[in-house]
Amino acid sequence: MPKIHVLDQEIANKIAAGEVVERPGSVIKELVENAMDAGAQHITVEIKNGGVTYMRVTDDGCGMSMDDARNCFLRHATSKIRDISDLYAIETLGFRGEALAAISAVSRIELVTVAEGIGTRLVLEGGKEISCEETGAPQGTTITVQDLFFNTPARMKFLKTDRAESSYIAALMDRLAISNPQIAFKLIQDGKATLNTDGSGKLLDVIYAVMGREVTKGMLQADSTVQQVRVYGYVAEPTVTKPNRNYQLCYINGRLVRSQTVFAAIDQAYRNDLFHGRQAICVLKINLPFGLVDVNVHPSKMEVKFSNEKLIFEAVYYAIKNALKKQTLKKAEEEPTKPIAEEKSFPVAPKTAVVLPAKKEPVNSFGAVTVLSRPEPIQPVKKTETVIKPSQEIQESPDDRVVTLPPRSPFASKNSFLHDNPVKPIPPEKEKKEEPAPAVEQQTIVKVESEPIQQTIVAEEKQIPYRFIGEAFAAYLLVESGDQLYLIDKHAAHERMIFERLLKENKAEKRAHQRMLVPERIRLSQEELSFALEHREHFEKLGFEIDEFGDRQIVLRSRPVCLTSESATEAFTEILSGWLQGGRINSTERENLALKTVACKAAIKAGNINDMEELKALVSKLIRDDEIHQCPHGRPIMIAYSKKTIEKAFKRI
Repeated sequence: MPKIHVLDQEIANKIAAGEVVERPGSVIKELVENAMDAGAQHITVEIKNGGVTYMRVTDDGCGMSMDDARNCFLRHATSKIRDISDLYAIETLGFRGEALAAISAVSRIELVTVAEGIGTRLVLEGGKEISCEETGAPQGTTITVQDLFFNTPARMKFLKTDRAESSYIAALMDRLAISNPQIAFKLIQDGKATLNTDGSGKLLDVIYAVMGREVTKGMLQADSTVQQVRVYGYVAEPTVTKPNRNYQLCYINGRLVRSQTVFAAIDQAYRNDLFHGRQAICVLKINLPFGLVDVNVHPSKMEVKFSNEKLIFEAVYYAIKNALKKQTLKKAEEEPTKPIAEEKSFPVAPKTAVVLPAKKEPVNSFGAVTVLSRPEPIQPVKKTETVIKPSQEIQESPDDRVVTLPPRSPFASKNSFLHDNPVKPIPPEKEKKEEPAPAVEQQTIVKVESEPIQQTIVAEEKQIPYRFIGEAFAAYLLVESGDQLYLIDKHAAHERMIFERLLKENKAEKRAHQRMLVPERIRLSQEELSFALEHREHFEKLGFEIDEFGDRQIVLRSRPVCLTSESATEAFTEILSGWLQGGRINSTERENLALKTVACKAAIKAGNINDMEELKALVSKLIRDDEIHQCPHGRPIMIAYSKKTIEKAFKRI
């Protein structure tokens, strides 16, 4: 076994840097938290090239003396811990004494600080002091970090693009600004100010500056105390949601953390109120005794451990639930006032039932993207005149909704739509009476797969009838065939049809998009904005043409032809959120996920009232397609009930 020896200070600092300094954003986090601990009221962060080549943090805090300035870069040097008991009651954001030593070990640093009177200028390179001298400067501290990882080039390859690193820092500054509304924050990226708060102390003002008007106007104030735990802040109405947890911010005693206990409480409080796949928006601040939380479980201090998980869960749950309940009661009190005033002025008959007109315009029409047409009785495919003859055509039922189907239906398998159906035989005497058809009609054979004529004759003789009954609950289509009753999810069926068409267009690189008459403006977070602009060409492949508009907004100038302006905005933001989670942007799987999102937003919706002719056409198209069995997300398109099962339920057999 090799002999054990103690590492020197330089190697130890570089190892610590690997734990603390993952990227430029890690440096900004540590420096800004130190500025906040120093009592700063104004903090300015300036970065260039994603922070890799240049970062500067300026504050107006208490500053340091020359001796403290030198000592702060030593490993395990801190002003916040003096004995072991302090570890179990951490009241500050920085406390380990590792951050500055780790940062200086992998960069070039210049520190200018003034406590009282004469200031200090300290220069370090790779953790080694280059110079230390007196200087003049305003009250506070300015730290400039340049050439991050200059002496550890292997770490450079793990960094992302400059725009990606910039967006990470911007998102971090947003969260720090929300946690401290009493501090004025300013972020300058490559010479352009992207964040500026006034430090007024009003939390809602900072939320407005970071998240925008649409989110802020749906915020509800939350404030609840359970034993020693107080939870306060703002939560959004269930109608205002996001596709991920990026807008769920939790602060424990002023420290931004990610806690699975808090996330579980948020999900439980919003249970049954949110649409599937959507996440609530909330900014929660949790104040509790310092001895009830351990922030010393991870070097980045983003993870914490509670001594009583159940107490934290209940405090968060009831804070959100009470806020939502108050809003519900408020709406319930306001709604009756208007109908009463109207009835006094204009008496009307009591409303007992809603009667729809016989012919109602569809609420959600297929428009320009529909793949359906007015349904007509489906006739057998004519391949040769020796196969199909006029007298062989099966007569339509007196009910004009009964049509005949081609035999290659997707529902002809055991678990599909039309299995085990009786086939009406064609009388042989009629076949003998027919004359050969004109040779012109034989041209239809060209578009048919080359199969033995004998097989084609057998297939054409098996005609499968179906009958479209109607629609239930504005969501499910009822179709009868043989001894089976089928319920078809109209949204799932239409979604799959659109998805298959988009796949073909994508494969042929013939993606159809349409310029928008009135471009849509979309407000994004700084992280989302940077990501969208960096991967603009990938969105254009899907049909979304975007441009930067300013004030964290983009302009959507074109959209896929199958989407409306409103659904295009929803589809774009959902795709952006999914791509932002990570992975290869150009992978086939992620492209398919984007196409699924477009298809879902373009399809007719359950609950909307559609024209009956459109629904008939949807069924007709569905039955003709051999590939449609499930929606793109894996849900079944239809379910079947046999006549025997129904009769058993009614105790007929």
